[in-house]
Amino acid sequence: MPQVLTEDPIASVLTRLLTRQNTPPKEWPDSAPAPVQSRGSLPLWDRPTVRVRPNHRRVKPEEVETTLRGKIRALCSTSGRWPLYLWSKATGTGKTTAALMLLDRAYGASGFDYFPADVSDAMWGLIDYRSFPRLLETVGRGEATWNSHMAGGKMTEGKLWSFIAKGPLIVVDDVCEIDREAVRFGQDHRALLKRILDERGTRPTIVTSNLSPVPVANGKPSELSSVVDPAGIDRITDRLLSGTVIEMPGQSFRWGPRS
Repeated sequence: MPQVLTEDPIASVLTRLLTRQNTPPKEWPDSAPAPVQSRGSLPLWDRPTVRVRPNHRRVKPEEVETTLRGKIRALCSTSGRWPLYLWSKATGTGKTTAALMLLDRAYGASGFDYFPADVSDAMWGLIDYRSFPRLLETVGRGEATWNSHMAGGKMTEGKLWSFIAKGPLIVVDDVCEIDREAVRFGQDHRALLKRILDERGTRPTIVTSNLSPVPVANGKPSELSSVVDPAGIDRITDRLLSGTVIEMPGQSFRWGPRS
C-alpha cells in the first residue's frame, strides 16, 4: 500500500499526488524493461527512489518554489500541458533539483541495471543534452549493457529510443549552445532534441535551460530560438514552448544556503 503522507495543506499541495502506480512495468521481448506511460498525466510513487545523479542535492516536494509546485501539480493531474520548459537566467536556481524531485518518484522498483553510468541515467529518464550524442555513440559501438537477476544483454539504439518515447517521464537537462568543435565532429544536438520532443509528444517531459524564450525587444529572436533554431524556422522552439513555460526566480543557490 502507498505510504500515507500527513503534511500540512500547503506542504502537501504536490505530495497528495504521490500515489503508487499499480501496473508493473512491461518488458521488452528480450526482458529489458519498457515502461509505458499514458499521455498527459504523471502518476508518482509515494517514496522516492534515487537512481540518477545520487550526489545531486534532493528536496522534498514542499521545498519546491511555490509557483512551480502548483504548476507541477496541474501537470501531474492532466490539467496542465506538457512539455515543461523550465528556465532561468542564472545558473543553480534549482531547475534540475526540481526535475529530479519528480524523476525520483516517476519510476517504481525494478531489478534492472544499466551500464555505463550515462546510459543508466538515460534509462531512468535523465538525458544530459551536451553528452547525449556521445551516449548514442557508446550504445552504437555495443559498449552499453543491461542486466537483471534473470538475464542480460547489450543495449541497442532501438531499445533506447523506444524507452525515450514511452517512459513515464523524460528530463532533458541543460539545453545550451554547443561549441563548434562538437558540431565539427558530426554531433547534431538540435536534431536529437527535436527527435526526443517528437517521440514524446504530449507525454510528461521536462526540459531545463538557461536560454530565455522571451523575444528581444528590437524584434530579434529569443536567446532560445537563436541557439536551437539558428536558421530562423522555429521548429524546436515551437515544440519546447507548446506546453508549460516557467522561469525559475532568484539567484544561484549553489554556493550558499537558501534564504
